[in-house]
Amino acid sequence: MITGNVIQGNPVGVYFNASGATQPEVANNCTRLNNAGFGVQPAAGNGVYSDPGLDNALIHHNVFFGHQNGAIILDKYQNTLRVDVNNNVSHQDRAMVFIFRSNDSLVTDNTAVGTTVPAIVIGDDNHNLQVLRNDIQGSDGGVLTVTFLPQGSDQVQISDNTISDAAQDGIDVSPNSLTDSTISGNTVTNSGRDGILIEDKGGNLITGNVSQSSVQFDCEDLTTGSGTAGTANTWTANRAATSNPAGEGPQ
Repeated sequence: MITGNVIQGNPVGVYFNASGATQPEVANNCTRLNNAGFGVQPAAGNGVYSDPGLDNALIHHNVFFGHQNGAIILDKYQNTLRVDVNNNVSHQDRAMVFIFRSNDSLVTDNTAVGTTVPAIVIGDDNHNLQVLRNDIQGSDGGVLTVTFLPQGSDQVQISDNTISDAAQDGIDVSPNSLTDSTISGNTVTNSGRDGILIEDKGGNLITGNVSQSSVQFDCEDLTTGSGTAGTANTWTANRAATSNPAGEGPQ
């Protein structure tokens, strides 16, 4: 357990790796400005960083501030990544969470303010990841799914999040990054571009979201297929004033 510390001014705040035989925790820490050697030293600029593997882990009730790469960066090059990230607060970090190659993980009940890229970035090859009830305010974007490798993510649930005043998209599913997943019950307001944007792939359910007051479209789906309004996805019961194509939410 790493708990109750002030961690600041290092290249990395916590380098966190564990087998999970006994549940490891990073909890109740103030982690700020760990940017020494950023751009030169590997993994510098992160509050909590993990790459060899992390299983059965908790990262909760921490406060993060001012990290030039990210508050929490989770990846694995071997072993397992299975982690519960909950009830953390991120202010003015580049991102709150980057997560890659995870299984059965949770990102829930966190708060992010003023991130300079999307607050929650879901990268390559995540399975059964749940992103729930997060509050994202005044950031570059809310939730982004993206892939740099052939493996996108699947069985992801992005639900009941509140995203306000994003400079770009509230929720952005970028090309080839997400399939067989659900985006539901989110409230997205005042996005600088789209409220909810699906750029490519298909087989996803987008339902019960409220997306309003977006500069471009409240809902936009650039896929083509046999789904809603000629897209490759299913859109139901969304509240949106503008959509492209029309029919993704009641007017």
